[in-house]
Amino acid sequence: MKLHIAYDIDKDIDNFIRGTSAVNSKKPTKFQIAFSEKYGDNFEPEKIRAFIEERDKETGFDARKEIAAVEERWKIAEPVFIPRAEKIFGISYPAPIITVYLTHNERCTYNIEQNYFFVKIGSEFSNNTLMHELLHFYTWHAFGKKLLDEGLSKLAYNDIKESLTELLNLEFSDLMNGKPDTGYPQHQEMRTKVREMWQTKKDIAVVINTLASEQGKSVKPLSNYKNRKYEILPYDPTWPQQFAEHAKILKSIFADEAISIEHIGSTAVPGLAGKPTIDVLVVVDDVSVADRVKEKMETAGYHALGEYVAKGARLFVKESDNTRYCNIHVFQKDHPHVREMLGLRDYFRAHPKIVNEYSKLKTDLAAKYPNDYGEYRKYKDEWMNALKQKITV
Repeated sequence: MKLHIAYDIDKDIDNFIRGTSAVNSKKPTKFQIAFSEKYGDNFEPEKIRAFIEERDKETGFDARKEIAAVEERWKIAEPVFIPRAEKIFGISYPAPIITVYLTHNERCTYNIEQNYFFVKIGSEFSNNTLMHELLHFYTWHAFGKKLLDEGLSKLAYNDIKESLTELLNLEFSDLMNGKPDTGYPQHQEMRTKVREMWQTKKDIAVVINTLASEQGKSVKPLSNYKNRKYEILPYDPTWPQQFAEHAKILKSIFADEAISIEHIGSTAVPGLAGKPTIDVLVVVDDVSVADRVKEKMETAGYHALGEYVAKGARLFVKESDNTRYCNIHVFQKDHPHVREMLGLRDYFRAHPKIVNEYSKLKTDLAAKYPNDYGEYRKYKDEWMNALKQKITV
């Protein structure tokens, strides 16, 4: 992905008009104050055009020189920022070019659908603005649509994506020219949470999912499937023993609070190919017990991801060097997912022909999409959803 720097007076006018009505625009900019002193608060396009042209004549504004200055500064940051951002968000940006328009106004708007945003003319910190806006674009393409589809309000999403620019201070401080990204006053508490979570575990999906849950929505797992590394292996007869080892540890931690500890997922079905990650279901009377034993779980090597899979559930994982060895799902006994997970496991165990069909599907998909976990999941989930409609679990 490349940035195309340009100046278009019509876009500049549009940015000014949109900026005055933006969510965070209660305080007028210097440009807006100067305009209002001469033309009042009637933001008609032709009046704005006249004001811009008058100022340009007074200041000797040269669009080509301004564009060249922004391009020169961006050459320094681009080779570092882009790969680092794409690693954090787990995606390659879906468009080859984003247009960056210069603007006279201090407030810079953007249009993700049309792949453009604005940067203030004459700012020696233009790279900071470029990176700030690009984080918004990456956030949208990696998570934004999914969050809104899950029912998160646009206002709540705006709070989340603005707070995520705290990542500039955490992961891109070497590119910020000594000027940190401070954000808006109303987002400081949420930015602090982003910082604390990131310092504990650098997982953007966990951070966003937690923030979304705190906004009153429980969202499905937010993972960047496109670039996730994975492998599908033939059934390993040691998987039940691996489960037993985890179950022994969990029994000592949950004690009598655990109604049952079950082996679920592909590794629980003899003959079924799958990812070599042991899935364990811990059924409890009250899911809050998972919060009470969190410290013990962390000590045992199971990292807490919170309400990550479903509302009213808790997930713990054991992983090392980007390899996940175990998922621990804690659910209350009356949660509908409990019946579904156990029902699917028992159905597969009782139907070896379906096991063979499912194994072949997974190995074929892994061979066809070795570097695209998103496509693998898409077609695997379609098959599984069709199966669920045929059977009762």
